[in-house]
Amino acid sequence: MAKDNMMSLQDIISTLGFKTERKKRWARTQMSRLHNQGVIEKFSASDGKSQRISVRLRNTETTATAAIVENAETKKSTQIYREYSYEYQLYQTIAQAGEKGITRRELVDKYPLISHEHMTVFCKHVAETPKDPKLHPWIVYKVETMEGKQRLFRYFDTEGWEKYKKSIERFIQMGTELPKTDTEAPPIEISQTDIEMTEAPPMETSQADAEMTESTQMPKTTPRKRKNETTAVSEKKPRWAHNTTRVRRTTILLEIIQRDLVREFNQDLLRDFTKLEVEANGQVLARKTLGTLIKRMAELNQIKIYVVTIKRFSGVNEPKTFILHTSMTPESEQVKHLIENYTMEKTAGSFVSSKKTRQELSKVNVHQLPGKVDKDRQEHSRDNLWRRGFAARYGYSRSRFVRAKELHLWCVDQFENGIVHLSQVLQNLPMVVLLKICSMLPFEHDRFVEYIDVSENKQVKLAQLPNDIQSLILINQIHIRNAIISLLTILKALELMWMETTDNAYQLSRVGKVKDFHCAERPVLASYPLNTLEEVETYWDELRMSCLFTHENTVNPMEKDDPLYAILSGHGWGSSFVLTKEQRDTLDSYVDVQKRTTPVDDTSLCVHLGKKLQIGTKRVRQYFLGIIQTLEKKTRPEKKKKRKNTIKPSAAVSELMKISLENRKYNTGDKPAEYDEFYFRPTFVDTQTRQLDPFSDTEKDMLLHAYSIMIYRAKQSHFYWSPIEKVLLNRTRHRCRRVMCSMAVSDPNLKNEIRRLTNAWERIYNLGIAEGDIRDDRPFETKDYDLSGFLEYFILKLNEEAM
Repeated sequence: MAKDNMMSLQDIISTLGFKTERKKRWARTQMSRLHNQGVIEKFSASDGKSQRISVRLRNTETTATAAIVENAETKKSTQIYREYSYEYQLYQTIAQAGEKGITRRELVDKYPLISHEHMTVFCKHVAETPKDPKLHPWIVYKVETMEGKQRLFRYFDTEGWEKYKKSIERFIQMGTELPKTDTEAPPIEISQTDIEMTEAPPMETSQADAEMTESTQMPKTTPRKRKNETTAVSEKKPRWAHNTTRVRRTTILLEIIQRDLVREFNQDLLRDFTKLEVEANGQVLARKTLGTLIKRMAELNQIKIYVVTIKRFSGVNEPKTFILHTSMTPESEQVKHLIENYTMEKTAGSFVSSKKTRQELSKVNVHQLPGKVDKDRQEHSRDNLWRRGFAARYGYSRSRFVRAKELHLWCVDQFENGIVHLSQVLQNLPMVVLLKICSMLPFEHDRFVEYIDVSENKQVKLAQLPNDIQSLILINQIHIRNAIISLLTILKALELMWMETTDNAYQLSRVGKVKDFHCAERPVLASYPLNTLEEVETYWDELRMSCLFTHENTVNPMEKDDPLYAILSGHGWGSSFVLTKEQRDTLDSYVDVQKRTTPVDDTSLCVHLGKKLQIGTKRVRQYFLGIIQTLEKKTRPEKKKKRKNTIKPSAAVSELMKISLENRKYNTGDKPAEYDEFYFRPTFVDTQTRQLDPFSDTEKDMLLHAYSIMIYRAKQSHFYWSPIEKVLLNRTRHRCRRVMCSMAVSDPNLKNEIRRLTNAWERIYNLGIAEGDIRDDRPFETKDYDLSGFLEYFILKLNEEAM
């Protein structure tokens, strides 16, 4: 449970596990609905600095006695009392219905918490005749009635049945017309107080035969055996002249029309009609059915139908159907006023946002805002690698065998009798052990991180955690359970515990066997007692050393689905490839730099160093081999690098390069006679050498000014490059486009220059059109216009302004 029964809305949605926007939107809608029903209170919490949308439970007394809130979307269900059987409470509901009776659908609506199977069994056997005569006063009568085209079964108690039978007899004697609400059952108001059991014995009701008099014709009943009928076969049963459902619906529609006089046949009318129909224990009506009812009432002159065509501002003629009161005519002022304002109202409403109006929330000052989920951590929490990295700060190990060791140590310390129940593990497991064996914890919640940062809180058991922390952990309960079961599977594979056959529990072993897992037979190397925590630590250290002591070319004999498959690898034990400074210093002390030797071949020394430094023997050998390779590389003679053969450039080439850098021309002087053009005519043209033809500075200036004119002209239409070919005759539009892109890449200020030239051309263009210096008959044309004339006028005006 949250602190002070208050949580932020964002925190609730995150806690419930909604990740998609659709589910989050549904959750916010449900919260608003519960707020409207008065179940919870949604408000804006403020601590004077910031605000946060929050939700809290209402007071218990207020919630228990609260009435149905207006505009509630669902019906309020009847309260269920645990100290009474559900059959007794259903019988009390039937008794309170009286002569109106009650249907099965009404019972389901009143008690939605009762399962469908229990309700079906109750309705099936409730009308059976009890064998004990003492129970006859509590007989339940089941009567079949027809309401419209629907067949319904109504249930009465003895007193209600007598009243119902008398009312039927009275109306048959008066005639065939029935009142509007003869067979209707209005909502039954059942008090929320406890039901007394002094009048009703345990329910064992049965079906009783409805006693029929000779002058009384009842609706069809369902007794076990019918009495002998004395009436003639040809005698017909009287039929009711009016359908009660149709009468009720007609009455509802007449009430709406009498109240408003003029209504349009649309969804608003259907919504108002459905609301009143449901309140009268009716059913939801389709629009087509309502239209049929309106046409029938118009044929009986109970209402008037007026169909008119209204022209919208968009020019579309839209037919509309209006329902008028019998006193209204199409020439009535109210009808004319409605039709005249209809177009304006609908058109103005089309520009209004279709979103629902924002819910007005009250502002409540609180001492401290409720917790909020960290969005960054919430995004990362979907990644298991992030969770493991965050959990490593609190002692989590990536090695499953190290985690199994932590769980084994706790079980030996906690369960002195050696019997481990999984339920007790989930209740008594402290936070410090949980943080070491499970990474799927709610680290994305600030409240959880703040709680575990306190050292005293790490010793608290799971069953004793605060309610808000328990609510966060319960989300990941399945992950915690799976993590514990996987570790217990490893302990069973190591024969440290076994499953009890008589009791659903695990039995801890008092002897730990260290086996040689390099062999398929797994022979036992040593046995260690497991009575104290020190002995358990010793067992796990020896097991680790025996598994990490691997010879070269050793093949793992286990299958991949074996829970101990990774026990022979250093990564399975979480051994890091990077050595610490202390470990490197210890290993370096055994290296002889002068002689360039290491104890890589001394197996006993490598085993001793592996145990001492808590690393594998193979890792020690790899370190010594790396040292040898490094020392050999230093003593290896260096090979002389080959000098690159480079041709020294001639004096003429050097002079040309120097002149090119100075950006000036080279005076070649008079050509000798042998340098005739025919003498230097090439006989071979290299196809891979592309002849460059760069843009000159003048061409780039023309391209830039013409591009500014083209940009301004294309503001209201499409942009085309083809007009540039009228200005630069020897260039294609594709080449101009590529050169323009290169200029933009090389000059970061080119965009500002284009913007300045575009504004200048806009001013010069408008001035030239006003004074008649230029003519533009088609200002909307962006493909075929006088770009060369505009460019000449543009440059001329710019030069005049510069002077």
